[in-house]
Amino acid sequence: MEYTLKELLEVQKKVDAGITHNGEYNPKFAINAELVEMMDWLGLVKTWAGEQVIDEKQAFMELVDVFAFSMSWFNQESNNKYMPKVGCVIISPSYNPINGLMYAIGDNNPSGTFEWITAVCHYTFQRPLQDVFYYYMGKQELTKFRQRNGYKTGDYVKIWAGLEDNEHLTMMLENGVDIEQLPETLESAYNTAVKHA
Repeated sequence: MEYTLKELLEVQKKVDAGITHNGEYNPKFAINAELVEMMDWLGLVKTWAGEQVIDEKQAFMELVDVFAFSMSWFNQESNNKYMPKVGCVIISPSYNPINGLMYAIGDNNPSGTFEWITAVCHYTFQRPLQDVFYYYMGKQELTKFRQRNGYKTGDYVKIWAGLEDNEHLTMMLENGVDIEQLPETLESAYNTAVKHA
């Protein structure tokens, strides 16, 4: 199933409405934090530390988080009456993805983050933008799964079968699990690893 940005912006509105931020939620800061995590997975942060663990799949998941917070930011801006451009950014070989995002944030332009995400998807990960949409929906299902399994009460086990739940999710999405089947797939894997271990 393919998703549109308009549909996902509505999903994000519902997500944000269900979270208490105590009036301190700033998606621009969150975007920066996720960017650093993405760069770290790509081996671009601790360049002084010698050999680093590079994991493009987990870096891509951080890009999905940047996307989620970008939607929150866009939804917060009441003057954004138009749908931002996605999927139509022209990439040059000299494109600097980090500068592109800093420009969008510095210019207070949430629409610019979507153009940046499109560019990074193509230039850094060589993936279609629809993959970001698909992974975003997968992460929403993981969030619901965590809540159903005691995340708020502290009963949820985040690391199972030796991997973080995000890594399990990544493998499932890499294998093309249908989003509608994802809750059942997560439950089965979690039960086998945690409840029946």
